[in-house]
Amino acid sequence: MWYKCFNYLLHVGFLKIKVDFNVYIKHFTSTMFVILGLYVDDSILFMNNIPLLNTTKMELLEVFDMANNGELDYCLEIHAHQNRINKIIHINQDPPIWDGKL
Repeated sequence: MWYKCFNYLLHVGFLKIKVDFNVYIKHFTSTMFVILGLYVDDSILFMNNIPLLNTTKMELLEVFDMANNGELDYCLEIHAHQNRINKIIHINQDPPIWDGKL
């Protein structure tokens, strides 16, 4: 059933990026776009326009069983912090913890 999700995203204008097949981008203008990251049952939306971000979320919620958990803080071992004053998003991925055992 996952292929239906991907087909829907392509149908509504998202493009799969070449370096990561779990990341999609949809351009609204040359400076406004949304980035959608998917991994199993997690998704992350990034956008530089709040009204279009909310519209995109509402459109996806109509089709998919999703929850809106607010601003991203931590997902898939990625930490994110938004500095709204300076319009900067800091993203950091800690190195994985490995105890040497397989």
